[in-house]
Amino acid sequence: MASLELVALVLTGLSIAASIIYYANVLSNANKTQKLQLETRRTQILMQLHQSKYEQEGLEAIFKLMNLEWENFEDYMEKYSGIGGHYEIAAALESWISYFDGLGILVKDNVIDLDMVYNIAFSRILFVWFKFETIIKGFRNPPLGWPDYGQHLEYLANEIIKIRRQQNLPLAYSNLIHPTSELFEEYNQ
Repeated sequence: MASLELVALVLTGLSIAASIIYYANVLSNANKTQKLQLETRRTQILMQLHQSKYEQEGLEAIFKLMNLEWENFEDYMEKYSGIGGHYEIAAALESWISYFDGLGILVKDNVIDLDMVYNIAFSRILFVWFKFETIIKGFRNPPLGWPDYGQHLEYLANEIIKIRRQQNLPLAYSNLIHPTSELFEEYNQ
């Protein structure tokens, strides 16, 4: 009788151990599936953002912005801002700044991967940052006083600059840095 009780206890113990192993395996597979779904969703988000901005309208806007010239922040505001009545140019610039600012937030919050953003859009991010850095920073100062304007675009541009430097690659569009920029001397020596 004692040996039957021992067999029952051993079988119960083996059954519990098998259940624990099975449950651990189920959890492991669930975690792998969840990670794969998250990565797939992140990729979908980035591709949707990418596709929406790189359609004809978005590209036409960036080409308009490439040709703008100004002496200083005040001159820019007079020539191209919405305040000055130049809504099409102001909307084009705001659209790209907001887009890259949003990407910067998503990268910072680890929703999307910096390497993916870099591979898809590094040159346009650097173009917008280098060409309009003085304007973006101008919006941060009084009387406009929007202190966090474009801060996530700036973060993203700085991360891309780090990557380019680590890979010993030239910076795209550094020739567009405005002479009034703090960046001008650093990048145009």
